[in-house]
Amino acid sequence: MPEVKVAFDDAAAYERVMGRWSGAVGARFLDWLAPASGLRWLDVGCGAGAFTELVLKRCSPGSIVGVDPAAAQIDYARRQISTAEFRTADAMALPFADGEFDIVASALVINFIPDRAKALNEMRRMLRPGGIVAAYLWHRSATANDAPFAPIERGLETIGANVLRP
Repeated sequence: MPEVKVAFDDAAAYERVMGRWSGAVGARFLDWLAPASGLRWLDVGCGAGAFTELVLKRCSPGSIVGVDPAAAQIDYARRQISTAEFRTADAMALPFADGEFDIVASALVINFIPDRAKALNEMRRMLRPGGIVAAYLWHRSATANDAPFAPIERGLETIGANVLRP
């Protein structure tokens, strides 16, 4: 079977579908993380910028950079959020110096990265000594699927559709 590449090229549509959910789970994640203010953040896989914006509103970062491989997502994020820096970049080859960030976070993205070990090594490389790499995903397993789009997936399966899962 040929490899299927997941692409998120319609940022406005993605934000309409996932923005509210991303914000809700991101807020819980930040409550759990309880970061200090003034830190330098890197948001890996920032997409349309929902988590980046949440960090700006709730954490008073010293700076925040969002990276995503989809240029359309980065363009959208730049138009929506002027107080963050956004770059098109691959999580497996991040364009930053060693130790440049205090927190490297990835919101709902790790499962889409082809070589997770390589990406996690890159994230660790970005950290200052004592920094934090943190990520989260929807709870999904062979017996549970708590993602907000799970009902759509189940509905598609009942009519015989082949549902792709990361």
